[in-house]
Amino acid sequence: MKSLLLSFCYLSLLLNAGLVSAGIIINEIMRDPAGVSDSRGEWFELYNSDLFSVDLAGWTIADLDGQQHQISQALIIGPEDYLVLGRNSDASLNGGLTLDYSYRGSITLANGVDELVIKNLADEIIDVVEYSAALAFPAAAGRSIALLDPLFDNNLGASWVLTDNTLANGYHPLNFGTPGRENFPSVLASVPEPATGILMIMGLAGLIGAARLRGRLVTPLARD
Repeated sequence: MKSLLLSFCYLSLLLNAGLVSAGIIINEIMRDPAGVSDSRGEWFELYNSDLFSVDLAGWTIADLDGQQHQISQALIIGPEDYLVLGRNSDASLNGGLTLDYSYRGSITLANGVDELVIKNLADEIIDVVEYSAALAFPAAAGRSIALLDPLFDNNLGASWVLTDNTLANGYHPLNFGTPGRENFPSVLASVPEPATGILMIMGLAGLIGAARLRGRLVTPLARD
């Protein structure tokens, strides 16, 4: 029992230190912004599928060609939450985007073929996306590519789609994406809950109806 408790405590320390976490997922990528330059408007989003918060301080953003950037400050992502990281944090220059962290010019996202790699403090690859048209990844200027579901394999082109170019998904007149929020909210989540008053009326109507039905069933027996 004591050894089990010590093991649990050790695992908790590793999790809090950011050494162990397979739940950090690359969830959305804007590699070809419109209306602003790539050097200002590129960004990507991380999603935390874990049940605990993770501090990404000291983690590394990289590709497979030698580019890399080490996150230089505390950057905590909560459970089932999102972080938006990009090249330029000035919303007046990047298309009106609010970033959680800027990696500046040390990482670039090629419009055609490239990789995005996330490594933890132990330099272990936590997630990697290798995108290209040959691998069936979608592409369009001014539209991010979004993971259909965080549980899907994000290294498969079929797991990604272009963000809908609708007003609800536009953070800029020419750029569309869902930075910092769920890519595709479920239908159930969008259905409003009935008001309390309506629920009370429905419940009361049900009770009255049941009472009337019961009276109809009981009365003939009482006459006998």
